[in-house]
Amino acid sequence: MDSQEEYKKAYDAFQAVYKPIKARNSLRMRTKYSIHEPTSIEFYKDIDADTTIFLFRVEDEDDTAAFKTAAERIKSWETTQRREENNVNDG
Repeated sequence: MDSQEEYKKAYDAFQAVYKPIKARNSLRMRTKYSIHEPTSIEFYKDIDADTTIFLFRVEDEDDTAAFKTAAERIKSWETTQRREENNVNDG
């Protein structure tokens, strides 16, 4: 598999993970690509119409690795959120 195919596979896998999590949690992301800096993927959560909070950033020199890491981090973030909600509800 060439690097272009590997990137597409990683990006598509990221989107498959991110889209449902985004819908359940009112998330947004911003991606920055540069030949001079690492690829940066930032995640934000909309609290209400006027409030957005920064969640985390993934950076990597390799675009493919950045999306693979981002997929794992966003899954982990949601798992942590669910645990915290369950702990509050079990209170």
